[in-house]
Amino acid sequence: MRILIILLISTLALSCNNQSGELKKENDSLKKENDSLQKLLTNLNDKYIFDDIKVRVIPSESNINKIGSEFKGEFVIVGYNKETVVNFSTEKDKNTGDFIDTKSLKRDFGGFPFNLTLKKPENDIYFKFDINGIYGRDFGGIIIADKIKTE
Repeated sequence: MRILIILLISTLALSCNNQSGELKKENDSLKKENDSLQKLLTNLNDKYIFDDIKVRVIPSESNINKIGSEFKGEFVIVGYNKETVVNFSTEKDKNTGDFIDTKSLKRDFGGFPFNLTLKKPENDIYFKFDINGIYGRDFGGIIIADKIKTE
């Protein structure tokens, strides 16, 4: 009976030792994989996540472009992130370049709808956008300007 107990204990000890060796190998492999993923994330945080960015101002087909009429459009950015912020204005301070009466536009299906009342023969519009994401560098402070001419 003693021999059977000794044999059983030694078998258990050897099998546990073998399993712990396999676990150590798996643990080492996972550490290497984690280190390579951390290196990849570090490299991504130094780059812009998108390679290209397109910006368009799309006017509504219902616009009549007459003084006093309402002008509707959509500012579209291809290459945006969920944290994209777009500010809109029709005037800039000539000394500082800051927007006057800024409106923050809300995203709607990838575009940022805006509207303004046309007050003069040539109406300036300005968009300032910041694209910020969880990963990668922030892209922002860019100002896009356009003119809307009336009849």
